[in-house]
Amino acid sequence: MCKTTLRSLNFAGFYLMIGLALVILGGGCISTNYRTGRANTEATDSIRECMTAMYSGDIAGYNKVILPCAASDLLVAVVTLTPAELTALSEDVSVMDLMQTDPYRFQGRKVKPGRRGVCPVGTKATFMTQFRGVNLVVPVVYASDAWKVDVRYWIAMFQECKESDPEVAVRKFLYFLIGRKVSELVDVTPSGSDLTEFLKGDSPFEDQYYALAIEMPVVEAIEGESMALPRGKILKAHGSSPKHKWFVGMYGPHQLVFELRKEGGSWKTIPQDYLSVIGIGMHPSTTFVERPDRRRMGL
Repeated sequence: MCKTTLRSLNFAGFYLMIGLALVILGGGCISTNYRTGRANTEATDSIRECMTAMYSGDIAGYNKVILPCAASDLLVAVVTLTPAELTALSEDVSVMDLMQTDPYRFQGRKVKPGRRGVCPVGTKATFMTQFRGVNLVVPVVYASDAWKVDVRYWIAMFQECKESDPEVAVRKFLYFLIGRKVSELVDVTPSGSDLTEFLKGDSPFEDQYYALAIEMPVVEAIEGESMALPRGKILKAHGSSPKHKWFVGMYGPHQLVFELRKEGGSWKTIPQDYLSVIGIGMHPSTTFVERPDRRRMGL
């Protein structure tokens, strides 16, 4: 398994923004924005509170609005802001334009928030926004009392992986699948896997698709995490063991669930029709963001 490298955030959000450098949108290539009243407002409120807490060093406030996970404090800046800096931060957070890029989903299926914006516990949504010049992907989950920001993917950007780690196996599989590299796919999928139905069509020529696969943050799935596949099939994480694991990767705004089995000492990814899922809401002009510097972020 990959190991998270802990470090101190000496500059407000500097290492955070390196961790969050997922995708940058060009020319409004993702235009869908799901407006669902109170649920949308409460989810975006949690995101704003999370950003404020991270940049101001407010660990208590941060922990109230995130889904608990290991090493989550890594994202909180070690800083004491002046009153003027706090005011500037508040203003920057208030003007964030939060766009929901995927409908609310519960166990992989679309759901509509009920009265007063209530959703089933475990409902997911994904937002995209810009903060201090950098575009961010922000996943949220509905907990028992409120919407929480799922920071697992941001933490994963700090991971140091070995070639034999399952997270690397997932990225390799998706990279080869996007490129329709048959011989390489045979090596990273279980013996006897039928790849025919997943390799239809031409490989995309845009480098961005491949870059997103290489840089995709991958986390071990929580029991029950799900995704919808074409034709109504639901892929749900269940029954993990030392030789059978489930992971979730954030590919742009898409949370992809992967099932892996250990075979011959190596992790193999069970193929699914991920290309159809990736094609939903994506656009060839989606580009991988460059690593930002402090001046660009206004720090």
